[in-house]
Amino acid sequence: HVSFDAPAGIRMAFEQLRGRMDPHDAVHVLIGCLGETVWRAQSQGQPMDAMAYVDAVKRKSSLI
Repeated sequence: HVSFDAPAGIRMAFEQLRGRMDPHDAVHVLIGCLGETVWRAQSQGQPMDAMAYVDAVKRKSSLI
């Protein structure tokens, strides 16, 4: 949850993303990254990798 900074680092990653695009679109990117991370974990039968989620948001932010 972004307001609680959970996982650690997601708040800053989201704020960077939101600073580069429309806030509504940034939320869609955030949710998309979360969905991909959860899907990957489920398909591999593993727990969700929280840092992979944060890293995905950071990557999206750096591409914009």
